[in-house]
This record gives sequence, structure tokens and C-alpha cells, in this order.
Amino acid sequence: WQEDVENVLVLGDSTGDATMADGGKDFRAVLKVGFCNDLTEEKATRYEEHFDIVVDGREGFGFVKEMISSIVRE
Repeated sequence: WQEDVENVLVLGDSTGDATMADGGKDFRAVLKVGFCNDLTEEKATRYEEHFDIVVDGREGFGFVKEMISSIVRE
């Protein structure tokens, strides 16, 4: 990790991906977005245990693009 990185956006399509920012540096903020390609109620519950936001992976990155645009504008 770069020393000046304070905030991290984690994008993943498996629950193991949610740990990508774990260990090492203490970040000011970590936002974890999980993409579930076969979203069922059972899988959504499991993904919600690991990610802050769960997106139906079949819908693409539109939500993430809008979220990043909103953050950058502020």
C-alpha cells in the first residue's frame, strides 16, 4: 500500500474478496461492495455478512460509477 492512501474501495465477486484491505495499514475508511452474479436471498444474506453493499452482478458497474462520481464531486 502507498503511505498516503487513507480510503479504500473494495470490489469483489466472492466473499473472500472482502478481506482484500485487511491486515497491515489502518485505513480511515474502507467501503466494500460485493457483486453477486447469482443473487438469491440466501446468497444475499451471506454477502451482506462480508460486504457493506451488495449488488446484483448481472446489473454491471452502473451503481459503482454513480457512487464514485458522487464521492468525487463532494
